[in-house]
Amino acid sequence: MRNILAPGQRLNVNEELISPNTEYTLRMQIDGNLVLYHGPIDPPHAYWHTNTWQLPANERPSHVDMQADGNLVLYDSNMRPHWASGSWGPGMVHPYLELQDDGNLVVYARGDEAEWASGRPGGVGQLPGRGYVPARVENVDFDTGKVDMGANHWMQTRGALHLNTGWVTGSTHTETDTWFGGFHGGVRMVGTDEDGLPVAGAISEHYRYGVDGTGVPWGAPSKRDDAFQWRMDPSNTDELLKFWTAQTWDNDQFSTIFDKWLAAGKSIDDLIAEVAPIAKLIATMFS
Repeated sequence: MRNILAPGQRLNVNEELISPNTEYTLRMQIDGNLVLYHGPIDPPHAYWHTNTWQLPANERPSHVDMQADGNLVLYDSNMRPHWASGSWGPGMVHPYLELQDDGNLVVYARGDEAEWASGRPGGVGQLPGRGYVPARVENVDFDTGKVDMGANHWMQTRGALHLNTGWVTGSTHTETDTWFGGFHGGVRMVGTDEDGLPVAGAISEHYRYGVDGTGVPWGAPSKRDDAFQWRMDPSNTDELLKFWTAQTWDNDQFSTIFDKWLAAGKSIDDLIAEVAPIAKLIATMFS
């Protein structure tokens, strides 16, 4: 049983530190989260964690390193950092990490000078580092793929959500193989929380796009790409669990149903059921 990580040491998945009085445990979990527990892990009594379980599966940390520069860093299997205590800097002599009997996880240097601390249960005793790296990806890419809208019409919407600023940028490809009929489709995006409810400020306008049939040489092209840019409230991006892209072949009816759904405060499952005859929704996960 150990309660200290010396410089150059690490915790791999399912490894842990245990306080000398055995009341507190720091565990590197298989889901990529570094978690402090008070009492038994099963049932869990977690009081601090790095929030890194929310990262995409291929970015979740596989270990935590106590570095010689004083920084406590979570890395994935490709050695990409995803969280850090920010306790690096000049004068970091003989740094180490200690899980104390009061439940505080502390990075010390120069003997007994605290450089960073998680805080005890309830958050008392926290000490932020100088360069904290939050467990939050900066950009989330989304792509519906080429969606068959029926009757030889297709749409594909792709882009990126920039979490730090709230900007959503991307483009929609609209295409038809009909001879004269053409196609008019639409796109709307919405972010939902863990309960499937729309997140305030995370709803785009309704974009409408149209193309002419392939046999109309004097008309619009039978395929086109249109860029879009809109901004959600960046203070609400932490609430997002899923980001939905809806593509429809009946703009007016979809818009009516969507507005009523939004006003009623229903879940995304209700919207999916209501618009199923006229639209297809694709989700991007945030966890």
